[in-house]
Amino acid sequence: MKNLIKSYQHPISLLFGLVASVGTMYLWALLFLDSSISVLTSILLLLPALIGLIASFVRPPLIIISFVISFPFSVYLFLNGNMYKLFMIPSLFFLISAILKCKSSQGLPWSA
Repeated sequence: MKNLIKSYQHPISLLFGLVASVGTMYLWALLFLDSSISVLTSILLLLPALIGLIASFVRPPLIIISFVISFPFSVYLFLNGNMYKLFMIPSLFFLISAILKCKSSQGLPWSA
């Protein structure tokens, strides 16, 4: 039973990572079309999404980098209000994906 659950952790973490990355890009596009945003805001939103998109396919939990980059700015946007609150969801999905990847990579040669 444990092996069955462990075998599904990697595909589920892949799904969470992809949904978080694509969701962030979609929300950024809505924000970009709605108003003019600064270059720094674009970098802080798109960089974690692009890293997360690539890291979703990597077995070690490198997607934690996306969470570390996006979380502080997501908290800031969450406290700002209106549509910006939605940026917290992909950030939390990055964390869930990293946790599932960490659990599924235990026992592999590169896991600590």
